[in-house]
Amino acid sequence: MRLVLRRLTETLAFFKAYALSIILLHLMLGLPLVLFYTWWTGRPTGGEEVQTLELTPFLANLFYEPIYQAALILFIHRKITDKPFPATLWLGSSLMAYPRLLAINISRQLPVFVLAIMFLVVVSPLIATLNPQSPTALPATLIILGGGVLVGVMALFITVRLCLAQFYCIADGLPIVASLQKSWRNTAPLAGQIIACVIFLFLGIFFLLQAIGAVLAAIGISGAVPGFITMIFYLIISSLFTITYYRFYTLAAPVAPQGQEQDDKQTGEDSDAR
Repeated sequence: MRLVLRRLTETLAFFKAYALSIILLHLMLGLPLVLFYTWWTGRPTGGEEVQTLELTPFLANLFYEPIYQAALILFIHRKITDKPFPATLWLGSSLMAYPRLLAINISRQLPVFVLAIMFLVVVSPLIATLNPQSPTALPATLIILGGGVLVGVMALFITVRLCLAQFYCIADGLPIVASLQKSWRNTAPLAGQIIACVIFLFLGIFFLLQAIGAVLAAIGISGAVPGFITMIFYLIISSLFTITYYRFYTLAAPVAPQGQEQDDKQTGEDSDAR
């Protein structure tokens, strides 16, 4: 737990140090996604559009996220390695890295998608025949819930084991398959720390966004404005995930001076943290 708190503290310290640049990056590159999302979710829809409406945030994020994500990865990497990365290069660098990062993101999410589909295929007949008054209703419900939790845990595990592929692909320039393989191999000793950090960050961001929504509702702001403001905050705050993942990338494949102890790479522990 001490190391997890240390990683989160390092993440917040980096975010604080470069907050203005990170906010500017998202306003420049992420604003089109926010505007589209606000317009799409705020327009009146008929019953036949409900499923499309529910899929839109996922698809829009999947295909647009690499644009601002690549710039953020390069921004972090250049700051850590003390190389210049002016704002004039953000968009161009993102577009050049877009195909590779999109392929990485799809490859990372494909196993999770397959798991979800398999789970739905298995439980759909059970749900369709479930009778609340039947004596088997409770066991069937427990099986469905247990299966859902198991799928969620497996999806989290896969996501964590592949979370460094984006850095190996963009920062190191490795091919897509090699990036995925290296991420799966190097996250093995760090998986526990990464999962704990992801859970803490997810809960923190979730409650913060809920608080923002409550404040907007309390002061009487309604319509599309709350969704717009919340999406802006989400894009900026979600940078914490990328910063945290990058920290584990440096632990798995250090970019620090040559004198750094090699066991940091294996255990994820800093020499002064032991």
